[in-house]
Amino acid sequence: MAKCYLMQCVVGLMGFVLAGCAASDGDVVNDSASSDKYGHMSAIYLCGSDQLQTSHTDDETKIAYKGDKFTASRTVQILDNAFLGETFRATHNGDVIIFKGKGQDVTLTINNDVIVCEKLSCIPLGEIH
Repeated sequence: MAKCYLMQCVVGLMGFVLAGCAASDGDVVNDSASSDKYGHMSAIYLCGSDQLQTSHTDDETKIAYKGDKFTASRTVQILDNAFLGETFRATHNGDVIIFKGKGQDVTLTINNDVIVCEKLSCIPLGEIH
């Protein structure tokens, strides 16, 4: 029984490692080494009638919206070394907040409500995109 359990652990670990190394052309990956050159250091958007600001540094990622500023996580989508967008996720006062954007295609989702946003200004990270 112990040998069977050990074998399942080894096979599972090998599958996990191989899956992480096998990103082929066409897969969307979040490459943390590459993500620092894509997205925005800071950006301001108009979401409905309210402004939203995102900020990202090596130390923290924040969203400011309706007078509140809160910590978020940031994910960058990259395909074939091209920037596909970035997503900020946070929970604030019990609300799940997801802010997605690339260029002028930007949305803010609060729980189940989706608000279309417009980029007003930005300071990009690294490369032009």
